[in-house]
Formats: sequence, C-alpha cells, structure tokens
Amino acid sequence: DFSTWVDFENMYGNAADDSISACGCGSPIPADSALANDKSLNRYQSYLTITKQLDPKNKLVFEGSYGHQEKSLFADAFNQSPIFATPVNGGIDAAWYGAHLSNFYQIQSVLSIGLRAEYFNTDGVHAFVPYAGDYQAITANLNWMPSKHLRIRPEIRYDWYKGQQKPFGADQVNNYTPPLIHGTDKDQLSYSMDFTVFF
Repeated sequence: DFSTWVDFENMYGNAADDSISACGCGSPIPADSALANDKSLNRYQSYLTITKQLDPKNKLVFEGSYGHQEKSLFADAFNQSPIFATPVNGGIDAAWYGAHLSNFYQIQSVLSIGLRAEYFNTDGVHAFVPYAGDYQAITANLNWMPSKHLRIRPEIRYDWYKGQQKPFGADQVNNYTPPLIHGTDKDQLSYSMDFTVFF
C-alpha cells in the first residue's frame, strides 16, 4: 500500500583537498593532503531514512546517519588547547553519527503540526558543528497553508550539548567564524517564522 518508504544511501571516496581554496570548492568537512602528507584521505557517509504513514493523520519519519573522515582538520584544530592551533598531525581520523525521529499530525487539510527529537555525536569534523560532543534537540512547528501559494511555519526549538566546550550563545555581529565558535552556553532556546511562496 506504499505506506512505508525506505531510502539507504552511501558515499565513499577520496576527500583530500575538497575544501581547499586551490580547488575552488568549499566542503564543510575539510581535509588537507599537504598538512596530512597523504594524497588519499577517504571519507565515508551513510544515511538511512524510513517513512511510515501510520494512518491518514499521522506520519513518522526516522533518519540515521554515520560518517568517517581520515585526517579531519576541524577535529584536530577545534578540539585541542589552545583552540585554532595548527593541526599537529595534519588532522586526526574522526567520525560522527546521529538520528532523528519526527511525527507529523494532520489537523486539517491546510493545517498540521510537527514534532522532532534529534541526537548527534561528533568528534568535531564539520564546519557548523566543530566541537566534539553530544548535541541533542527537540523541535515543534506548525504548518499552515492559507492558500495553495503560501505556507506559514512558526517553529520553536531547544538545543543542549554535552562536551568540553560551550557552542551556543555566540555574538555573531562581529564574528566571522562558524556559528558555534566562541559560544557562552551549553544550551539554547530559539524560535523562527518562515514564509514559503509556491508558484
């Protein structure tokens, strides 16, 4: 009856220098062959998504992920003392994994609510999540379609972190570094409102 969907994706390959300016790219998971003295720095990423329509009003979505990067620069540079020091070993082998579970409930044809719980563990490999530790979050949102051309979605989210750093609460006005650097807190409460126009 097509009420259950499963998607499994895997990626594997040499990630050396895919975020270095010489290649004109910009991967958020940098690995530098010159610093590591190795031209082959393999990266593996895997994603599993399962969607289940429980009944006409309820849908569950589960997503799990795992990844590994040889000689990750961020795992080395952002998780040592002093922070931002040149990676001594040209990076370190690092991994990350996580999962999230979402429930969507259709109140009316134009109105639904969504609840999501997330868990993410990382050695600190990603530009947007550079500190090693456990990141957890719960989110609630409302989806309203007042017309077929407009969607309004208010959302509230609470994040908390377990690790050695303080990734939340950074002043981004005069801070060009990634958003979780120079934080002051281990948790945060945030809210947003987005408007999507369909043509």
